[in-house]
Amino acid sequence: MGKGALALTLATVAVAVVLTWSYAQDEAPPLAQPATAPLGRTEGFSLMGAAPSPLRSLGPALSRSVADVEQALFVDGSLREAALDGDWSVDAAGRLQPSLALRRRFDQLLTTLGEVNLDELTAWLRDRTLRDVGPHASAEILAVWDRYIALLERPHASAARWGDPHSWAQALAERQRARRDILGPVWAEAFFRDEEEALRRRLEANTPPNTPASSRDLSEAPSPLLHPDPQFSAEELHRRRIEQFGLEAAERLRAEDEAQAQWQARLDQARQQLQALRQAAHLSEPQRRDAIEAWIASHFDATEQLRVRALLGL
Repeated sequence: MGKGALALTLATVAVAVVLTWSYAQDEAPPLAQPATAPLGRTEGFSLMGAAPSPLRSLGPALSRSVADVEQALFVDGSLREAALDGDWSVDAAGRLQPSLALRRRFDQLLTTLGEVNLDELTAWLRDRTLRDVGPHASAEILAVWDRYIALLERPHASAARWGDPHSWAQALAERQRARRDILGPVWAEAFFRDEEEALRRRLEANTPPNTPASSRDLSEAPSPLLHPDPQFSAEELHRRRIEQFGLEAAERLRAEDEAQAQWQARLDQARQQLQALRQAAHLSEPQRRDAIEAWIASHFDATEQLRVRALLGL
């Protein structure tokens, strides 16, 4: 496709893919949470696939001004009316402090790739941090940003496979080495410590993440407690499930409820993006179709794409 097509002008990069498991399996993989609460941060499953993320190849082939990028993202684009996630992690004395909050901000900004390219986003980041925290902290933030991009684009030899805890351990070990080599030990700990510890706990329990509640006792139980019921609070529903099914089954049911809520949030996001692309007057119809396909491909795996297209009537 020629440069003039601008097929990816409004397609957003799925950095969330980098933040979820990549399973070598026939079944659909666990669903990622919305970008505001990535699954990996809370449950420890930030194991990337073997292929690097093509961050530098996505987005329009433009070189717009910082003001134009601000307009494209915060007025016309996906960050309109949105507050920046996390923070710049700069203390009162103007010193940059390693923290997960900075990674959260980076991850949110990276979801805009496709609307802007990486060079434009980096230029905007430099301008914004200069205004917010001054030149010294800005330079430090940009240095961490460059290393984080290098980490996300790094290929890996191993990928986690469903039902194979040994592959999880291999994938985790490889990514831990890469994180510490590229980010340095301090920043790697700040960005990934919580999820790495959560995954190690799963490994010690020898339990696959997001194990589905598919055991015989649940699949054959004719109980309204198998699904969320608006008459019960989450706590009350969980208590009743424990009474009827036991703690392990209740935990699995709660995980399924959360996964379904995550899927619905992703579907709602896709529906909003589809509407925005259909209303983008500057796109021709072929460009609009290409942008829709690119956005869906970047946010859902092959199995999910079939389901999304059916649900959205594509």
